[in-house]
Amino acid sequence: MLGTNIFADFPVCIELNAHYYNPNAIIEGIKTEFSLELNQTHFKKYKATFQTLEQEYTISRWGYFDPKHPQYTEMVESFLENNQRADMIQAEGRILRGDDVPRWIYRLHNVNIPPYPNAVYRSWATFLKKEFGYINPKAVKGNVKRALEWIEQNAPGREFTVVEITEALGGYRHLWKYTLHRLSELGVIEQMNKGNGRGNTTTWKLTK
Repeated sequence: MLGTNIFADFPVCIELNAHYYNPNAIIEGIKTEFSLELNQTHFKKYKATFQTLEQEYTISRWGYFDPKHPQYTEMVESFLENNQRADMIQAEGRILRGDDVPRWIYRLHNVNIPPYPNAVYRSWATFLKKEFGYINPKAVKGNVKRALEWIEQNAPGREFTVVEITEALGGYRHLWKYTLHRLSELGVIEQMNKGNGRGNTTTWKLTK
């Protein structure tokens, strides 16, 4: 069945491969491919760069760091890149095989392999709002709902600050700051200018 184009009637496809390799999976894979037994104590997380067409993000990755065998670090990196690339090509090949119609593909992973994605979303809520205009009603309640109602009524086409909301709705500024970040995660507002605490105030605006 995978050899036929079973997705022909769908203009949007979501790829469900996570492409996540934890230390146990890496140890098993290296043992299978190279007949080499790695020591789990040498696995550590490190910061890596994940790239889109227009931005770069900092993410966490598992790496292997053995001071006695530094060459194993490169071996593990090569193993991960090659296997993640193969997983992605195989999965997308199932969607695109025999089909010349362009489609949107949503990858549910953060493998740093070309072709780079157009955008990255850190939550399902943001993804659904930005791509499909959907907001889960259950996510908009309490202070989140109060803030959104104020923004829609008082700042529908302009930038605003957390100070304005605090003065209008009362309470503590840091709580409303958290609320605005929650609205940003939902894809309802976006940060236009990041303040530096020296007179340059962070501003927000409703997304289109």
